[in-house]
Amino acid sequence: MIVSVFALEIFAQESANEEWRSKMPVRRLHKKPAQIVVDPDDNTTYYIEPKEEKKTKKDDKKRKREEKEQQDRIAQYLKKKAQDDPNFAKEQEARKARQAAAQAKLDSLLAIEYTIEELEYGPQPLVWVDEPISESVAELKNKLNVTPDRVMPRNVSMEVTNNDMFFYFDVVNGYPQPLRFHAQYYADDPLAIEKIRFVVNGFNYYFTPSELPKTGKDGPRMYWETVDDKLTAADKDLIYALSHASWSRVVFIGSEGFSHVKKFTDDQIQDFYAVLALYLKMGGKL
Repeated sequence: MIVSVFALEIFAQESANEEWRSKMPVRRLHKKPAQIVVDPDDNTTYYIEPKEEKKTKKDDKKRKREEKEQQDRIAQYLKKKAQDDPNFAKEQEARKARQAAAQAKLDSLLAIEYTIEELEYGPQPLVWVDEPISESVAELKNKLNVTPDRVMPRNVSMEVTNNDMFFYFDVVNGYPQPLRFHAQYYADDPLAIEKIRFVVNGFNYYFTPSELPKTGKDGPRMYWETVDDKLTAADKDLIYALSHASWSRVVFIGSEGFSHVKKFTDDQIQDFYAVLALYLKMGGKL
């Protein structure tokens, strides 16, 4: 855009200062007109474009000769103009100086390596970031239910009659085992959970359990389904998104086409973060 405006300014200056160019001899080239043919039966008019003539060496010589004649006519015109107008030679020199300065400026602009930085417009999906954890191990443990064998959020359980979702991990000899995701569905309609979709800050993340969920029935009306699966490096973006979400909801997608939607509370999102942070602080790896 900068180059185009600059070029227009140069053109405007040259057009205003050098009206003499409009008086120079011009050789005009006219395209052969199309041939008009009228059908006598129905008076339909047809336009037949002329065939492009095949160029030969003779045509090339003719073109070069005509170009040479044109250059000669221009040279003769400039010579006569210089004889008739004493200031013409000075104007020509000034014009050449302006052209040289304009070309130099144009070259300097073209020599600049222009790059367009990648811009982010609006919200973006959360992706995994290796970031330092500001909380200490003691601070994180105070927020969680920590036993010698397991770390999980407070106020949750693995009873099939609950509707809980959380991260947790087991501990063996003080070292954390793989981080896991536990989701409990309990309602009066079975789903046969096949896949889970998380909507985090408006963006979708999917999780497919590696094993079929455990299922059962509680009394004559209630059904339960349990997803309890190990999280891996392939789930890092999902793990980060759930633990850093502004808002989030989960959609259990059943094999029969039915779904169940539940929104995460702020406490649940904070629990996702606390379990993940402590897991990493204790040396856990994804």
